Amino acid sequence: PNILSVSRIFLAPVFFVLLTRDVVLYVWCSIFIFFLASLTDAFDGYIARKYKLESKFGRHLDPIADKVFIITSFFSLMYVMPDYVKSWMLFVVISRDVFVTRLRKISEYKNLDFKTNYFAKRKTLVQIITIHIILLIYILEKYYSFQIDLNIVYYLMIIPVFVTFLSGLSYWKQYTRLSYEK
Repeated sequence: PNILSVSRIFLAPVFFVLLTRDVVLYVWCSIFIFFLASLTDAFDGYIARKYKLESKFGRHLDPIADKVFIITSFFSLMYVMPDYVKSWMLFVVISRDVFVTRLRKISEYKNLDFKTNYFAKRKTLVQIITIHIILLIYILEKYYSFQIDLNIVYYLMIIPVFVTFLSGLSYWKQYTRLSYEK
């Protein structure tokens, strides 16, 4: 499972390079890489639990790999579609990740049982689905002359940004509850 997590970290810059080249084959390859990395995210935890390969290192590595890959993906979209994927959106995603990472460290220091919550897992799923949809819109509109109003990308991005913000609030609520109980 740790190999799958590490692979997401290594696939992130490859995804960026391929997506930002103005060659249709490279863009299709970037979409395939994003899909592949999304699968590794789904399978690393499953494999760890099923084969009892869970470790403290893996529990720390998996969310880092997720953050690196998702942030790189949002940054890549912002790079190729700056009129629709705004820097403030990326700021919200990064700020939430920094905030939650900090809460994890504080919780660890205070010996609080601060686990990944259900909302955060759904947040990642929403982000991944949205990025897939935007990548398909991007390639269809840019290379295959589909007449798509790209403003839809902006509105699609609002969904994962809002869910990301809410997941940060859910972690704050979890942290305050654990702190109060202790």
